[in-house]
Amino acid sequence: MAYEIINKFIPASKYPIKAPYAMDPQYITFHNTANDATALGEISYMTNNSNQTSYHVAIDDKHVVQAIPFSRSAWHAGDGQGAGNRKSIGIEVCYSKSGGPKYAAAEENAIEYIAHILKDKGWGIDRVKWHRDWSGKNCPHRVLDEGRATSVRNRIVAKVAELKGQVVPAVMPKPSTEVRDYFMKGDNLPGVKLLQGNLNKLGFPLSVDGIYGIGTEKAVRAFQHQNGLIVDGIAGKATMSLVSARVAKLNKPAPKPAPKPKEKPKVEKTNEPSAWAKATIDKAKSIGVTDGTRLHDPVTREEAIVLAMRAAGLAPKLK
Repeated sequence: MAYEIINKFIPASKYPIKAPYAMDPQYITFHNTANDATALGEISYMTNNSNQTSYHVAIDDKHVVQAIPFSRSAWHAGDGQGAGNRKSIGIEVCYSKSGGPKYAAAEENAIEYIAHILKDKGWGIDRVKWHRDWSGKNCPHRVLDEGRATSVRNRIVAKVAELKGQVVPAVMPKPSTEVRDYFMKGDNLPGVKLLQGNLNKLGFPLSVDGIYGIGTEKAVRAFQHQNGLIVDGIAGKATMSLVSARVAKLNKPAPKPAPKPKEKPKVEKTNEPSAWAKATIDKAKSIGVTDGTRLHDPVTREEAIVLAMRAAGLAPKLK
């Protein structure tokens, strides 16, 4: 379980406004908050104001916070005295305004929490309703706008089966053309294949089918654990960037060894003058300009001056 359950019930004095009727719940209603407050923040705001608007549970990436007992109604479905308000458990999923990895984690927690309720009550997926089903409002807006209604329902069904120790056949979702910077379980987006291929290269064997299923989620979790990231199974910006960096490092060609410097051929040093200089050297020796030694050594400036002065007769000759 990736979340902590916190009971932060409204005072009974608020029941006439927020939870006026006893309730035997028959449904669960899935909402998006349409803002970026935390679950604790949502519950605190709902509890402290005097508006009728109310719901039973708020869920974010870390917490499931319950404010109204399931035995009391709440004003969340927009259908007046209809079954949405009078017979359903209202669940608000946080961070839906901006989306991103925090919303993805909140949605995953909501799916697991709803699955637990379905299992405990022996209900099927038909008991899960969108806010839109009761009043026509575009809510949960992020799920509906991203075309993931079927995907979310399938993930709830799969989670219930997992809790019961059952195996359900994988439902092949239709490919989506949506573009975003994170991926999560249930996605069938263009970038998922690339992610799966990269994870394969990094030693996490996967079928490259473009479907972010249980196997892909497990591989992402393993990669996150291995690299010191938050382990949530969601391929967000940090995870995707690090996967790409690791693959780029694998693909980088090994540096070529530096070429060995060419060895200069060794020349045996002798004191014999070169053929083209022999006659001049012999003449210089005969007139005392040089003694004929160190013929192949470098000459310093002072040596050059002395040799020139001797040759000009301006310095003592060698004897």
